[in-house]
Amino acid sequence: MTLQNRAESQGSHRRFVQRVRVSRQVWGLRSKQGGWASCPSNDHDEKTVICFWSDRAYAARHAKEAWADYEPTPIELDTFINRWLTGMDQEGRPGRNKLGRQSLWA
Repeated sequence: MTLQNRAESQGSHRRFVQRVRVSRQVWGLRSKQGGWASCPSNDHDEKTVICFWSDRAYAARHAKEAWADYEPTPIELDTFINRWLTGMDQEGRPGRNKLGRQSLWA
């Protein structure tokens, strides 16, 4: 990752955390079958990451192509922290540390 990309990524992370703290929701794209939008990890071969956004509009912008049949779906922040992050940690999913519990608590 280049220095510029790293700086952009850190800025995106800060904005995500700030918005989620205010709204108390995280957004994902969920299929009618109940699966969540995911993609290959940039950092870990053969691993996938579940995609999350800080608001409905950001999630909706990605509901196209492979995710065209997915709907923006809110996840309450308490549920995200206590269930999702715990589950991702237990599964060893990449990215879970980037969304650290401490940074999401206001």
